[in-house]
Amino acid sequence: MTVCPDDALKASQREVQRLLGQCLLRLQAYELLIKTLVAQHEISGSAPDLEAVRAARGERVSRNTLGMLVRAFLGSYLVAGDGKTAPEPELASPEGLPSVSCRFWVELTEADYAEAATDLRELVQLRNTLVHQFVEQQDFGSLEGCHRAEEALVAASDRIGESYERLKGWAEDMRKTQEILQSDEVREVVTNELMAALLGGDRRH
Repeated sequence: MTVCPDDALKASQREVQRLLGQCLLRLQAYELLIKTLVAQHEISGSAPDLEAVRAARGERVSRNTLGMLVRAFLGSYLVAGDGKTAPEPELASPEGLPSVSCRFWVELTEADYAEAATDLRELVQLRNTLVHQFVEQQDFGSLEGCHRAEEALVAASDRIGESYERLKGWAEDMRKTQEILQSDEVREVVTNELMAALLGGDRRH
């Protein structure tokens, strides 16, 4: 069966549309995960208000673009060296109420941090190109142009997938740490320390 040029072009155009959609869906999955990390990796406030503080932070982060998320992520969740680049959470609670401050972060060597920062910023640029510039950069009126667009989108999809897997690894680190902190052993230590501080007792064990 002979495929006419018009049919081949239309098939290639549909494949370009499919691949572009795949890239955008992968980017949205990436944005959702990094939003979760930015929103949940630190919290501070009075004990009774923690849930409200968490919800408000999540609401603020949900409105951020990928570029804003990456800027918040770097130096806060992802830090270089000894972690001193990450700012300490500010405690804000009414006087007399117990306050809680907690922050998770991933510490990398200076070289690995620089590589990760470059990777994140390049992903933001890739996202902007796909969303705002890709259509005008490609020639969808020719079979050759569509093939070039397909190749570019396959490479972009692979690139997004690699970045997503790396982000998932950092998210898994936080999940494991949260599980440890929620264990009965850690809760007992924290409770004993809080009671000793509130009662002015001896905090030695």
